[in-house]
Amino acid sequence: MVGGHRSLAVAYNSPDWGLNMAKQSLQDWEARLQEVRSRTHAVQVEGEIQSTVARLHSLRHALYRLGEETIPELLRHFPVAAISVLESHFKYAVLSIVNSGPDYVERGLKLLREGQKPAIDIIALIHRRTTTIGEIVAHSLPFNSIGSIENTLSELLGSDFKNLASEARDPYDVRSKRPDVPLIVQDIAAL
Repeated sequence: MVGGHRSLAVAYNSPDWGLNMAKQSLQDWEARLQEVRSRTHAVQVEGEIQSTVARLHSLRHALYRLGEETIPELLRHFPVAAISVLESHFKYAVLSIVNSGPDYVERGLKLLREGQKPAIDIIALIHRRTTTIGEIVAHSLPFNSIGSIENTLSELLGSDFKNLASEARDPYDVRSKRPDVPLIVQDIAAL
């Protein structure tokens, strides 16, 4: 749960969602948020979103079970499913960051583009407590490339994401006070 709301990490990737939000009526948009929220459950453990990990493992397991004699057309769907899982993961990450404090709310609102829902509609949804600012920001931004993800996270965190990632260490190892905790990403330039 984030800010009293379940994660909306899944199902925001349909063509009529996100950037087309301005064309939808307020009631349609609110109903869609509630529908997605009702069937989405994510649990955060040690900083990982477990539903993402579970869904990727499930995809990998299904792919291995198909074997070598699988119809090539069927194999074409696995990358699409993996990308959808990752896109949902980053939308949930943005939602969590924006909902975690006022500095992030301000940065998240700066990321919203023109052409989105009018401010009066957004204020109405927030006032009715049917959505959070994090949900609005997360579903208004594109996550269609590594660059868009990197730019979004850099803006939200107020620092260059690659620089932050280059210093990242496993939080479990850090909390356990293990000596010489290695960097998670050894060569950030190779990303």
